Amino acid sequence: MSSKRKVGRLYGVGVGPGDPELLTLKASKVLSQVSVVFVPKGGKESYARKVVEGSKGPGRVIELEFPMVRDGEKLERAHLKAVEKMAERLFEGDDCAFATEGDPLLYSTFVPILMKFRELYPEVDIEVIPGVSSISASTARALIPLASGREKVAIIPAPYVLDRLPEVLKGFETVVLLKIYKVFPQLLRLLEENGLLGSCVYIQRATTDEEMVVRDLRELEGKALDYLSLLMVRREDEG
Repeated sequence: MSSKRKVGRLYGVGVGPGDPELLTLKASKVLSQVSVVFVPKGGKESYARKVVEGSKGPGRVIELEFPMVRDGEKLERAHLKAVEKMAERLFEGDDCAFATEGDPLLYSTFVPILMKFRELYPEVDIEVIPGVSSISASTARALIPLASGREKVAIIPAPYVLDRLPEVLKGFETVVLLKIYKVFPQLLRLLEENGLLGSCVYIQRATTDEEMVVRDLRELEGKALDYLSLLMVRREDEG
């Protein structure tokens, strides 16, 4: 009688915004128990790896390359390669974690990984461990409420909404703009034209040693902004 090998479980683990102390108890437990922790690497360093190694994680951490490009074919190949590498360990019976900064299901590298596993390996059991998002961390560090009562919130990658930004700003009390480093000069001009420069806060690498909170956006003119940064626009409810 042949015995069927157990397939390992995959955990999508949010490791938070950067401060290892913001790693949840459950995330820390999972990272310490799995055989391998995979982390995404999109540039010179893996941000998630810093957090994992700053906690009581395992000794086995494997980086997966994800190019920081908008080329759909290149991204698809990178996602497939990453999934296949993780699947090798899972089908050997190892429980594995994919650790990603912030929350795994909010603009995270884990989202396409999850979709690809569902498509190619539906038999793999997947569990998601939520994490503190950069948005929650940024509001805390800037002491700005994200929303209250009947207020509305929009979370949007800035490069994809520039042409509709004035409309968005009027429709939501709080607007969180991501990937602003690509279009900051245009954003600055639009915010000034709409009289909202005084309602903005720039937050970079919240909760880390490299954190920066800037309330006068003109101080950032002409500077190269960090990839791990966002802009919060918070207007008072006129109603």
